[in-house]
Amino acid sequence: MARAVIESERRPEGVAIDSPSLGRAVIRDQKPMDDAGLRRCLQDGLTPADWYRILNKRVFLWLTRDRLLRLLSAKPYRDLEHDVLELDTQPLVRACMERITLSPINSGATRLFPRDRGLDTFLPVSSYPYANWRTRRKPGERVVELTVTGGIENIDRFVIRVSAMCGSKVGEVLFER
Repeated sequence: MARAVIESERRPEGVAIDSPSLGRAVIRDQKPMDDAGLRRCLQDGLTPADWYRILNKRVFLWLTRDRLLRLLSAKPYRDLEHDVLELDTQPLVRACMERITLSPINSGATRLFPRDRGLDTFLPVSSYPYANWRTRRKPGERVVELTVTGGIENIDRFVIRVSAMCGSKVGEVLFER
């Protein structure tokens, strides 16, 4: 599958990519999203293809264990093993601050309750309306997604632990610093 298609169209299944030097990686599917739901909630003249490109420029990090477990326990994923990276947040934020954005919604879900989304869904930390969300949501829900635009170079600098997880069960610890 060509990169342009991977980045601009919905992925109903994960897409494996192979590198002779790095091995295999799987680009996550986008099962919780669909074009019909996107068309209902997109703002600013964006199309579904625009939204997929916006999402695919980013690395997404869950900020709470609860959010991680919701994803891993969802029906399409609960029986699959996932390698979960736990990161040392403070040095990561220092290194990537100019590329970090925050979102108050799960930007990759539109099937159940598609929330409005547009060019201001992802905001820099300094512009995020935290005080507004603080009065409307419980702790752990005021920021739903932290993203890093353009990826995280040398992510190994920030990895504390890598665990194999299936649903909420932690299996083998694959790496620990």
